[in-house]
This record gives sequence, C-alpha cells and structure tokens, in this order.
Amino acid sequence: MDENGDDASVSNSSDVFLQTLSEFIDRNHVNYLVSTQQHMMCRFEKTNEMLLNFNVLSENRYQASVNEFKKHTQLLTDMKKDLDTVFKRIRVLKQTLSKQYPDSFAVCSDVYVMPPEEAEFSTTASGGEELEDDQQTVVDPETPKTPKILPDGTTEGALLFPDVTSD
Repeated sequence: MDENGDDASVSNSSDVFLQTLSEFIDRNHVNYLVSTQQHMMCRFEKTNEMLLNFNVLSENRYQASVNEFKKHTQLLTDMKKDLDTVFKRIRVLKQTLSKQYPDSFAVCSDVYVMPPEEAEFSTTASGGEELEDDQQTVVDPETPKTPKILPDGTTEGALLFPDVTSD
C-alpha cells in the first residue's frame, strides 16, 4: 500500500473506534453531566464572588480596628506620660514641703507611709538626677506607722490637710 492508503486506513480505523466508543455512551447521560458541571460552575462562581466580597469587608473592618487600636494605644501612652509627670511633680512638691516645713511634714509622714515602689522613685527629682542625701526620703516598709488619733476622732494628718480623709 502507498502512503495515502495507510493514512486512510488509520483515519478509518480511528473513526470506527470512535463510533464504537460513542455507541457505549448514552447522549442523554453526557448532556446531563455537562449541565450538572455548568450548574456547579455557576455555584462556585457565586461562592467565589461572595468570598471576595467578604474579604473586602473584612479588610475594611480590620483596617478600622487597627486604626482604633493605634489611637487607643497612643491615648494610653499619653496618659501614662501625663501621670508620670504628675507623680514627679507631686514628689518634688513633697520634697519642697519637707524642706520648708520639716515639723509639719514629719507629722504627715507618721500618717502616710509610702509604698515601696513609690519610695524608690522619691530618690530622683523630676529631671532624673540623683538628689542629695538630705533630700532623700527613706521609708522602712517593715515598720508601719500608725496615725495618732486625736480626742475629736481625727488623725494628726487631717489637721494639716483637711480635704484628705483618713481611713
């Protein structure tokens, strides 16, 4: 056979094979499978679109939460700085009062015992430099001081600072 005859027999045999194969498959069944696949593809496209919308909404919500969190963090940082400044000023005022009015301040120190964490801060001034030895407040947390109660039921510290209530 010549080359053209071989091509014709190959194409003829492939056509025969395809024809016998298509006889085994039901056309209605194939059409049903195709329509089912198209239906599933539509559902997957809708689901994908919904997920994309959800991701966009989640990203917007996340960004809003991050911005709010940053604002609150900044607010807390500023408040801490302000409180540190206030406490430093109070310590400086206490030290100034203890220099100007040592007797009155000694009576107050009998009423109020500084907690250990506040006592360690009292050794530095507002600028952070060390104070001189006569300016340092030393508190022994082991020996708590009890306030002296006066006959009218008040304590000695209440006379010096009437707006401060005693426990």
